[in-house]
Amino acid sequence: MMSESLAIIIRRLVAPQSGLPLSGVAVADQFRPEEASPAAAARNLNAAFLLCLCGRSHPLYSRAQTYLEQCASQTSAHSVAGFFRELTRQVPAEFGAQDDPPFRRAVEEATAWCRNCAAPSWDVVARKHLWSVFFPEGVEGLLDPDAVAARLRERRRIRITQLNPNPLREPIRELLLTANVLVTMPHRAGEIPRLPYSAELRSRLRGVAEERQRYFYDHPIHIGVPPEANEVLHGLCALNEAVGFEKKRGNARPEERLTCVLSASVTHDGLQTLVGDYLRQTLAAAPPTPHLDVYAFSETDAGQLVDRVLAPAAAACRGEGVALEP
Repeated sequence: MMSESLAIIIRRLVAPQSGLPLSGVAVADQFRPEEASPAAAARNLNAAFLLCLCGRSHPLYSRAQTYLEQCASQTSAHSVAGFFRELTRQVPAEFGAQDDPPFRRAVEEATAWCRNCAAPSWDVVARKHLWSVFFPEGVEGLLDPDAVAARLRERRRIRITQLNPNPLREPIRELLLTANVLVTMPHRAGEIPRLPYSAELRSRLRGVAEERQRYFYDHPIHIGVPPEANEVLHGLCALNEAVGFEKKRGNARPEERLTCVLSASVTHDGLQTLVGDYLRQTLAAAPPTPHLDVYAFSETDAGQLVDRVLAPAAAACRGEGVALEP
């Protein structure tokens, strides 16, 4: 079964019952549930998750599963522990749902190798077997990375064969730039009283801190992150400079402003109604962007736009006599 193959591979990587793990990190040694400091709790949750992926035959499976269940029932750790607990179900299910023949062959070969090879070295052979499952794009680069890089560059080369017969004539007016912004809570709830925002925004953030996290993103912007680490500010400031450069070249009039629309995706329901205030206050404290008009919409805003404007407008266009809401 694919789920058993996944368990065998994960065990070989992080928690073999004998010998050294291929990753160089012995997760079993990191699982010390008797330690309860914040740092220890984070370490134990991560270790428990990986031990659960090692399958029921691993000696620490039951203890790790119990630890996740207990943490998931505690308010202070509920969101993170619940997320890990759900992943212990979803990861094997998704792995097992793959029906691509080359992938299944790679899994079979990696499983057989993990069963039979006791060598702890993370050498080319080990990488070939494991990357064939988790990073197939990297396998061909093991022996001749320069040739792979050259092929990639050649495939991505842009060749201009003719000029656009209908080019932009007023780029600032004709372009609408859109981007998605991922926003989450501050790193620690204790930071909220010291954040450089209005008292009202800080008060609302304290309320959101009690909510359960609904969505998880790869690299969201934490509210309160310093300006030099804020992706929104980096992007908008660079865009502002680019528009200013085009104006100096005479490609736009001095008074024109490029419209930029940001869609804001958030991790907590309560952030839906305050992400606009957060962005507004963050941009107000940042270097000015005189060449841009920036609009931000949360999912709640987008829903209201559809319900109160677009849908009634569509109905009115069909002659249904629906009036737009003010």
